[in-house]
Amino acid sequence: MMILQYYLLASIIFASNLAQGQAIAALDWIQDRILCPLFEICHQEPAHLTCTTSNCVALKFIEFGIVPDVLQKAPPEMLKVQYGSKEVQLGNNMTVAETTYMPTVLSWTTEPNMLYTLMFSDPDAPSDQDASARSARHWLVTNIPGIDIARGNTIRPYFGPGPPAGSGFHRYNFLVYKQNGRITATDATDGYNGPDKVRTCQLIDEAFPNDPMRAARLKDNLHWSPERFAAKNGLGELVAGNFFRCQFDGI
Repeated sequence: MMILQYYLLASIIFASNLAQGQAIAALDWIQDRILCPLFEICHQEPAHLTCTTSNCVALKFIEFGIVPDVLQKAPPEMLKVQYGSKEVQLGNNMTVAETTYMPTVLSWTTEPNMLYTLMFSDPDAPSDQDASARSARHWLVTNIPGIDIARGNTIRPYFGPGPPAGSGFHRYNFLVYKQNGRITATDATDGYNGPDKVRTCQLIDEAFPNDPMRAARLKDNLHWSPERFAAKNGLGELVAGNFFRCQFDGI
């Protein structure tokens, strides 16, 4: 019924003497306030799960700074993410305990015979006031057929949030990219080796002189960028995303 109303209103607009630009602006207004089922809730904190129109998702990604801190452009669709009975809702707060293990539900709109890459990262490393190690990679799976993550190639197993004490709220984001084909030789990093990463790696080596394996894992997972990884590995378009906030809670 709502879709029918939308097209009826659209017909009225285009049948009027409005200029094309005015008509398009009017249609955008209708989409936000009519197609987004809970517009008023969507523009408050937190977002509601039914807030799924592209404009609505973009507003939240911009409001919380995921754009431009992580992405140049917001995804067109909200990725459905659930930890048990609790849903991730475009910036709601989650606890460390709630997110220790990988989500129980992850779904997005797929196309037949397409493969996807799932990313989960924290741009607020080491803190929300000092993101000098942005981003920390927490999960990376490539070659996912549809939404069957278990059949994908896990490059970085899921590692739940663990924000340090006093580091403020961290914005943990999930992103799904469509692939242009099967990825056969994935580099675990994204190829970045700037001076800030070199310095971070030196500090990690100094902190873990007797544990080179742990040091190597830390170095691979810091200063990581979803967009750089996507570009380096020839991924296609960003199709969906979602995020939550989490802070140290004594666990």
